[in-house]
Amino acid sequence: TFKSGSTTEVSFVTVTDKIIVHAYNYTTIWSWTKSTSQNFTGGNWPGLAMEKENDAWYKFELPLEAEMVIFSNNGSAQTSDLVLPGAGEWWYKDGKWYDEDPTDSVKPVIESFVANKTENVSGTVTFTLEASDNKTLKKAEITINGVKKTLEFSSVSKTVKLEYDTSVLKNGTYTVSAVVFDMALNESSEKTLSITTDNVNRPPVAVITGATLVAPGKKLTFKGSSSYDPNGTVTKYEWNYTGSAGKLTVDPKDPSICTVDFTGASVGNTGTLKLTVTDDDGATNTASKTISVQEMKSIDFREETIYFAMTTRFFDGDKSNNVHCWDENATTPADDPAWRGDFEGLIEKLDYIKALGFSAVWITPIVENCSGLDYHGYHAMNLKKIDPRYGTGTSDVADAEKDFQRLIDAAHDRDMKIVLDVVFNHVGNFGEATLCKMFEKDYSVNLESIACLKIPDDSELLKQFPTYATMKPADQYGSRLALMKNTDYKNHDYRNYFHHFGFGNWDNFSVQFFQMAGDCVELNTENPKVLEYIGDAYSKYIEMGVDAFRIDTGKHLSRLEFNYYLNDRFIETAKACGRDNFYMFTEICAKSSDVTYRGNVENLSPYFYTWKDEDDYGFTMDDKDQFEGVIIYPESPETEKDEVRVLRDLDYWTRPTVDGGTKTPVNALAVQKQGMATTNVRKNRPESDNHLLRGNEYHKPNYDKRSGLDVIDFPMHWNFGTAQGAFSVRGGDKYYNDATWNVVYVD
Repeated sequence: TFKSGSTTEVSFVTVTDKIIVHAYNYTTIWSWTKSTSQNFTGGNWPGLAMEKENDAWYKFELPLEAEMVIFSNNGSAQTSDLVLPGAGEWWYKDGKWYDEDPTDSVKPVIESFVANKTENVSGTVTFTLEASDNKTLKKAEITINGVKKTLEFSSVSKTVKLEYDTSVLKNGTYTVSAVVFDMALNESSEKTLSITTDNVNRPPVAVITGATLVAPGKKLTFKGSSSYDPNGTVTKYEWNYTGSAGKLTVDPKDPSICTVDFTGASVGNTGTLKLTVTDDDGATNTASKTISVQEMKSIDFREETIYFAMTTRFFDGDKSNNVHCWDENATTPADDPAWRGDFEGLIEKLDYIKALGFSAVWITPIVENCSGLDYHGYHAMNLKKIDPRYGTGTSDVADAEKDFQRLIDAAHDRDMKIVLDVVFNHVGNFGEATLCKMFEKDYSVNLESIACLKIPDDSELLKQFPTYATMKPADQYGSRLALMKNTDYKNHDYRNYFHHFGFGNWDNFSVQFFQMAGDCVELNTENPKVLEYIGDAYSKYIEMGVDAFRIDTGKHLSRLEFNYYLNDRFIETAKACGRDNFYMFTEICAKSSDVTYRGNVENLSPYFYTWKDEDDYGFTMDDKDQFEGVIIYPESPETEKDEVRVLRDLDYWTRPTVDGGTKTPVNALAVQKQGMATTNVRKNRPESDNHLLRGNEYHKPNYDKRSGLDVIDFPMHWNFGTAQGAFSVRGGDKYYNDATWNVVYVD
């Protein structure tokens, strides 16, 4: 089955076990390796004669070890030293490499295009297409109801077949069109046929997201927007609440949202919330959720022991959703794909985890990911969408959300808690659905191939790099980075949603502006619009009932961004759901065992993030447009390194604008000012005795300056090898607002 919506297929180079080169108007080849100077073309200049293909093209096969080549006409009219593109088949003409014959202009022909049934079609229909070409056929595109399906021709066949599940269509008559492309991307004339469907309507599926526990006097918000219809649209939402307490209110602007107010409710009261959805054929489906009123005492996570699980590698609860990543090693066993574990597996093993003595489960990021090895969850493609590969028996996102809600509810039924790993610092290099949309995944096709990525009509790639689909892979990667980071010195990221610089120094605050890895593209978290999007996206998971956040790569964000937006946003979201002490801890990754990072860098030390700021340095969420019109390019080879300037020059963030003027984004300047002021240990850095008894007496801690964000205790982690080492860390506890909230990694 395929989801509706117009898409464009992405084309990729087929890798072979050798290098085949074709040269235009060159007859002789000379090839070698740079590293060993090994020669593959006879050892004597000008090399060997190539095989003549026609009056213009000459062909030669090289081993994979070949790196360089010179084409000539028996030593004259030679090219410069050319770098071979790598494994595969390549054509060289007029100073450029191509992955198909650039001179071929003969269009392929569709010889026949038929379906095994065309009238009163129900269930699966098979389309068969046969084509011909003067050279090699590449692919066929068959489109039905706006959905384009691409099929690759094999090297030995001129026929392709497509099996299509028509039950995803509303009953009616549909024109199915087909076109064919050869390796030079010459396009055939279109052929069409008609089918008339007669399927039994598939009912919609109702899905409720929201917490199941609430304190007396609090309100809970529930959403039905994850409900869906397999072959149509949901047209109506009807909410109903019955129980001993609770007042239902449906959002007048969005009927898929409701609120239940538990003012006047007592501990022990229960109720049932029901959602009935109706599709455009009048079919209905109902989902329900039981809500319990409890004394929601402030959760003290110091009472918890946390079990860490990488969801995809933990336990396989549903084998039907297993899938390999497209960059997995060829030796990976077929029965052990990277995407193996799932939400169902976690649910099945909650009793096991609890029996080990753990009361909470920290799981890796759940948002939709995209990369060649994305099983870990840290290459986000859509912060607002749960990756369908975690769901049971289906690729639909609604089922993944439903299963995540089941996991949360199952944990709470066992008096356990869910800690969700979240990433605010970066996304993957395939874009992000809201901040820079490049691709959509077609979950109905083979997810083990990069061809599952489609370029939708509203893609930024399509707008700014219209030839992306025919680029070589290295150029495609470069185009994606340029789109987000302006690496080609063109203002692609005109909204400044991303940081535009290369790699910085992990030992100073430049890490808060610079990229940390080639597959992790940094978000511009100084931009209020980006921060608000992060807040909107991740609040959804708190509303579903997640108990705590473990925040990845925290030191790559300024403390200002936490203190003046993120901390309050998530704490207030949790309070609105009846939870007065939502717990958040972050990874301020310290590569040394000192309490103060490297002995002297205060603003990269874990304890630094546990305190409120004494000075906002001008940081504000009110100026939403401070980055609008600003042009920010990465350093060029001719200029002093950005990393040096950002540590020193306060005019660094005064930047040109699209209208010819200059502008200073105040939040970027604020982060720079704070970094410069707090790099070296300050004489007046705050200290606390919140973690200590006074003699044998308890004293109420003073949290007036507590940020609301706690940290992983990296000094303890590095010193945990011996009891003596762990005990020695206590001297630095006074620099945390309250070190008793620190999380300790135990391997």
